[in-house]
Amino acid sequence: MSDDSHVSEPPTNEFGCYDCEIIAGESYVMDDFMGLMSLVFLGVLAIITLFFFRDRFLPAIRRRLDAEDKSE
Repeated sequence: MSDDSHVSEPPTNEFGCYDCEIIAGESYVMDDFMGLMSLVFLGVLAIITLFFFRDRFLPAIRRRLDAEDKSE
């Protein structure tokens, strides 16, 4: 018969679940992943917006660049 009283339990949070943040930092990894996914989503959204409104934006940008070239 072995005595396991010297073995400590992993830390738990207030709900009794193992606290991954203390054990292995898994919570931080998930936060970084979600942050990266939100940036990717915003980038894709910007590209789609520019694609659908390119007929409105590009002529105005070209006019502005042409006006700057003529003023020099």
